Amino acid sequence: MLDPVSVRWTAGELKARPMSLCAQIDSEGALFELVHDTAVEETLVGDVPYD
Repeated sequence: MLDPVSVRWTAGELKARPMSLCAQIDSEGALFELVHDTAVEETLVGDVPYD
């Protein structure tokens, strides 16, 4: 099982304040998309298909 990812947790990992991160990311949904896109890019070989 994966641990949940939140803006607060991500900010802690980046050693940043949560509000600083919130200024860069609109919502936890947007954070999820960024995490997903990064994971896909690191996993796939070749070009990543974008919608």
